[in-house]
Amino acid sequence: MTIKFGDTDKNTQYNLVADTLNAVPDLDWVVGNAVAADAAIRAIKAAGLASKVQIGSTYQTGPVRTGIEQGAIQWALSDNIVLMASIGLDMGVKAIEGLAGGGNRNLADPAEADADNVMAEASAAGFAPDGFKPVFSVKAMMAVPQNITVKAENLHGEPLLDVRDIEKSFPGVRVLDGVSLDVRRGEVHVLFGENGAGKSTLVNIILGNYAPDAGAVHLDGEMLPPGSPAWHVIAASVSYFRN
Repeated sequence: MTIKFGDTDKNTQYNLVADTLNAVPDLDWVVGNAVAADAAIRAIKAAGLASKVQIGSTYQTGPVRTGIEQGAIQWALSDNIVLMASIGLDMGVKAIEGLAGGGNRNLADPAEADADNVMAEASAAGFAPDGFKPVFSVKAMMAVPQNITVKAENLHGEPLLDVRDIEKSFPGVRVLDGVSLDVRRGEVHVLFGENGAGKSTLVNIILGNYAPDAGAVHLDGEMLPPGSPAWHVIAASVSYFRN
């Protein structure tokens, strides 16, 4: 058994799988997170090993389910995605309302999904019905620390950070396709999406860790050279918190 790990962006997972295929010529299975499983389809095909190496995922996403339906992924666990999202929202609301957490939720054991039962109730139960849209509201009183002042005029004007038409591809996959984002002083933004959606790649481009294939990053009105060091962004008080 060979164990490798790294960031959950598609490029990192693709390279981990490709490196493992080169290092272990008699490999029978690649088992990893959903991004690794999706990336393994392309890596295994590129290595000419599609008829030899099978793929398993430790949880399900839309691409994993599609891979199972198409026979490219042989196995995955169904880990009750909607239930976990519900628990996450519940925890977030309680945190905003200042309510203490606690208690236990009884979760069903993960169900196995393969080509024979991917459409069965045990597997499909992890996904919301077609057309489902979450609708909810949160009413809470939040105390603002006295040493922080947010002025209305700071929430307007020209963007402090202006990201325009960013494109980025890695071997076998297009990660970002014309992504734009602007952040003004005093604003807080959230990049939200499943593993492999491109969140880390976009932030790495903003911080100068990756150079985009196309597009530009402007900071306080000036374009940053591709791959510009992260201290430019940090010095402008643009913070990045990842979870």
